[in-house]
Amino acid sequence: MQWVFPGGAFGERWAGFGVIWCYLLSTSKVNAMPVQRGAATTLSVKLDGAMRGRIRNLAEIRQRTAHWLVREAIAQYVEREEKREAFRQATLAAWQEYQETGLHATGEEVDAWLASWGAESELAAPVCHK
Repeated sequence: MQWVFPGGAFGERWAGFGVIWCYLLSTSKVNAMPVQRGAATTLSVKLDGAMRGRIRNLAEIRQRTAHWLVREAIAQYVEREEKREAFRQATLAAWQEYQETGLHATGEEVDAWLASWGAESELAAPVCHK
């Protein structure tokens, strides 16, 4: 069973995130994008003088080359954006499942469950219902 919260039912401070909370707890689809490694190729990027100076300065401070710093920045950016896209896809799948099944847990049920975490009388996860 996959849990889904409709948009604002998780409370105003969680609106948007609540749509996929239950879905993510029951799947492991986040970080599902494959990583391809292969031979390095050249890619030219035009940077203004100020940015080049900032990169050189930081590379010197880190005792790395500017080349290493730029490669690391790109790798981190791509990894972060791939995770963001996987999360977005999981959100869309959760929303689709909610629209098809109507299964959800209310914000009050989830708030009570979360508030009980770490307590001796910790509650079981809320059961999804229509």
